[in-house]
Parts: sequence; structure tokens; C-alpha cells
Amino acid sequence: MAKGFLLFLMLLIHANGLAQDFTVCDDERYLTRRKIAEIIKKWPLRRSDSVTGFVRDLGASLTKQADVSHKVRWYFNVIKDYSPNAYAMGNGYIYITEGAIRLCNNEGELAAILAHEIGHQAANHFCGEDQKKQSTGVYGRIKQKIGNITQIINIEKEAEADFFAIQLLETAGYDPHAMLAVAERLPATSGSFSHWGNQQRVSLLTDMLKEIPRKAHKYSKKFKQIKKLLH
Repeated sequence: MAKGFLLFLMLLIHANGLAQDFTVCDDERYLTRRKIAEIIKKWPLRRSDSVTGFVRDLGASLTKQADVSHKVRWYFNVIKDYSPNAYAMGNGYIYITEGAIRLCNNEGELAAILAHEIGHQAANHFCGEDQKKQSTGVYGRIKQKIGNITQIINIEKEAEADFFAIQLLETAGYDPHAMLAVAERLPATSGSFSHWGNQQRVSLLTDMLKEIPRKAHKYSKKFKQIKKLLH
């Protein structure tokens, strides 16, 4: 099943031109404002310190490498929450928790998380978004609660974002296998496609990475410093 889906995914990306022609729509802007307001109600954001600065610099570097930095204004923020997660909210807004940063063993794994979220925006996943639509597609959709927000997780879109992220990590000089390393360390959600990791996602990532060589990890001094600040 994974191989058939990968073939479908690659044909879809080839046809649509991922990260080449995306736009931010009016309904996307409206939904983004609503979701951001709910996030701020649920969690405080980390102030603009060295941790947030590192995430923003890394995010800016990745969007530039993906040639999407000029297509939307990007906002990278850190949520003060120790559960590992990250969210793309549309209109260039990306949130990552302190727990997700703590989970990362190196800068490449943090880049992998951000690259996945950038992939959602680059693939126009928020344009025409309708949270009330029923399940459609090869694998369908599931609901995920984020505080007071109910997000619809479209499994095809999650895999498409992973596929984009792998390409972006290669371009930026990071080990693309960092995607798999992060997914394997996250707890599985039985019977669903969790936002970050379960066996179905691990299987798809394994197939995507099969022919891609590994690269040496980047262990930057700044990454080590922000990890210390979070422990």
C-alpha cells in the first residue's frame, strides 16, 4: 500500500508543481487568525530570546533555500509547552513547542520538523480549507485536538509535506533521514496517522528515503546552547 501511495504522491507533486505556485487566500487568512487566537488562549508563547531567535533564523534559512521566502511573510514562534509538536496555521504562521525542540538530537532534526510545516504552506494546504468536510482521498482524514482547536489531519497532505521536507533538507545540506529519526522516536497513535509519528508514517518515510544517501549531521554550537536552556 505504501508503494502505491508513493507513486500517486510523486505524480501529484509533478502535476501540481509543489512550492512553485502557491498563494495565500482570503479564507486562509481568516481561519489563521481564528486558530492563532485559540493557540494564544491555550499556551503562552516564548519571548523573543535566543531559543526563539534560533528557530526563526533556521526557519528563514529554510524558506530561502526552498525559494518560498518571498511568496509569503513567514512567522516562526515557540510555544511554552513540553509536549513535542509543531503546527502550520496558514498564512506563513508556524508554531513549534519547546518539547519538540527538546526531542531533537541535532540541528537537522529541528530543521526536519520546520521543513515539514513549511511544506504544508508551500503545497497550498490552507487555501480553501474547510474543517467541516468529510473524509476523502486515499487514506482519508482524522481529527486532532490542539487545545480548543480541532484540526483536520489529511493524511495525503501530511505525506506530501514529508516529501517536500525531504527535498528541502537535501537542498539545505541536512541529512534527510532526520525526518525518519524524529518520527521513530515519537509515540504511535494506534489506528490513526498521528501528526508526528506512527507506524504508517514511518513506513512511508522509509520508502521515500530508500534511495537517498545519508549526510553527516550538523551539530552547531548554537543548537547545543538552546538545548541547554530548555532543560
